[in-house]
Amino acid sequence: TPRPVSIIAGRSDAVLPFDKQVESMNAARQIDGATGAGQSCGQICTAYGASSATPVVTRIHPGGHRVPPGAGRAFVDFFKAYSL
Repeated sequence: TPRPVSIIAGRSDAVLPFDKQVESMNAARQIDGATGAGQSCGQICTAYGASSATPVVTRIHPGGHRVPPGAGRAFVDFFKAYSL
């Protein structure tokens, strides 16, 4: 069943290689029908299917396996916008 998804990914992640993270993002977009071009939702943020009930929002940063600054607030905003 499609559900709204928020994903954080690090391009230099040594724990989970970035190409595997991209595979997961693409799978989530396919399941949610959010396969079109994404729209910017911030400096490192892209929203796919933003106008649908099941968007996939990605935050891709250049670092490793860490949570980038501002991610906590972004998750709170995401869950306020999309009830599960």
